[in-house]
Amino acid sequence: MLLATSSQAQVFYQEDFASDNGGFTVLLGGEWQWGNPTVWPDGCQSGSNCWGTNLSGNYSNNANAVLASPVIDLSDASGPLEVVWWQALHMEGSVWDPAFAEIRIGDGPWEQMWAHSSGQDTVQTGWTERLHPLPFGTNRESVQLRFRIASDSSINFSGYYIDDIVIRRGPEVSVAISLAVNDPAQGGVEGPAAAIVGEEATVTATPNAGYRFVNWTEDGLEVSTDPAYTFLVVAPRALVANFDLAPVNGTCGVSHGDTFTSAPTTNLCSAGTAGSVTGSGPWNWTCNGLYGGSSASCSASVQTYAVTASASPATGGTASCTPNPIVHGGNTICTAVADTGSGFVFQQWTGACAGQGAACALNNVQADQTSTVVFGYQITVPEGPQIGQPVDLTPPTENTWQITTASSATTDSIGTPPPANVSLPYGVVNLRLEMGMAGSSATVVLTYPEALPAGTLYYKFGRTHANPTPHWYEFSGAVINGNTITLTLTDGGEGDDDLTANGVIVDPGGPAVAAGGVAAIPTLSEWAMLLLAGMIGLLAFGRLNPRRNPA
Repeated sequence: MLLATSSQAQVFYQEDFASDNGGFTVLLGGEWQWGNPTVWPDGCQSGSNCWGTNLSGNYSNNANAVLASPVIDLSDASGPLEVVWWQALHMEGSVWDPAFAEIRIGDGPWEQMWAHSSGQDTVQTGWTERLHPLPFGTNRESVQLRFRIASDSSINFSGYYIDDIVIRRGPEVSVAISLAVNDPAQGGVEGPAAAIVGEEATVTATPNAGYRFVNWTEDGLEVSTDPAYTFLVVAPRALVANFDLAPVNGTCGVSHGDTFTSAPTTNLCSAGTAGSVTGSGPWNWTCNGLYGGSSASCSASVQTYAVTASASPATGGTASCTPNPIVHGGNTICTAVADTGSGFVFQQWTGACAGQGAACALNNVQADQTSTVVFGYQITVPEGPQIGQPVDLTPPTENTWQITTASSATTDSIGTPPPANVSLPYGVVNLRLEMGMAGSSATVVLTYPEALPAGTLYYKFGRTHANPTPHWYEFSGAVINGNTITLTLTDGGEGDDDLTANGVIVDPGGPAVAAGGVAAIPTLSEWAMLLLAGMIGLLAFGRLNPRRNPA
């Protein structure tokens, strides 16, 4: 039977088989019996009952008999344990008739506690105490015992007998725990110098600043990677704590996320080692960790520049650049497309594209680029030696003025002939400017296909503040140079036919030469012309009214 024991007795299991079979089971063969033997050994170790192979005679030939205990709960047991039992043995030599006492810890394999080992000699040993220490380092929450014999085909004896089984706490044994480090500069250790076999011991390794714990080793073999290593003491230990430089995680430097004109070579990593910089923009590299540290992926962008193209006037057409933006050192094409349906033509680029045609190539770009395409109207010479040839009109760029209407016409279309000594051999240009600031000036440039004759003036037909009746007059706001005429028109002033500062300028006029096209036209200002007319009138009045002498 199973006896309850106190912790003071340090006994965790005890069975004397006095009142029952102890829950033991015959697993194989019919040899094992529980009771009082009537043949040798002529009784049990204690009490009147025990287990044996054939209590009333010899074991059989060709026997294979196994007796097993119940599973024994040792969950409350601690410290060094040992199994103690009494046995009697009378058997032929172990070569022919072997016998064994075995134990299984938890779900592990069966392990030998004792074996009949007499070779060829017959053995007859009376009741003898046997002891087997339970191994440490395994799950000892439960154990099971078994006893077995086997025999050949001849010669047999009384057999194998079992009694008084005890599992108890064994004697305490203290063993040395030796601790060392691979390098005292890298860290230290703490732990007991000795410990009791069967108990747990804990040793601790602490790295110094800048170092890390690697592992515990014993005889050069790794036994743990936990800096606080807890183990069951079964034998003396000689442990070495190993340290190494602490891990350094790779960290991207200030070049990460920045913009460059060429592959970055400095400030790649703030920690770790930089790998190769790859790519042609954007660029990538890795900051590799040290001593087991993690790595970081880093990148930088290539410098790009904005390429801006605009049109003047905005209604004259479009301007665009491709590609845009452009990488450092790259090339782009800016294209100007005039709205020819509205009478506009490409005239020129200003800014980065200055001096190039409608398709402007910007190469090796290393800064932001800004260009403006200037679109002008194109009309034709309506009469004279350049008839049918184009006249380019460069629109104003100041004060938001835009040309809304531009056309050419013959001089006769005005309906009033120019002065007798003036000829307009190239016809007239009719302009209408709108959307300007009221009262402000606008500059328009007329470019003729050929140089104009020396002494050419610009005559306009319309009203002036001095003479609100439409008439021909020389326009003083014209500058003629070669084949160009630059007109400066003032809203509501000279050159504006409606004489009102209303954001609209109406301007009919054209280049004029002396009648016959030989000499320059003599000119007087309008006030001079009025003064001259007055003097002529006075002279005529004097002739009509001669002073008479008194008689």
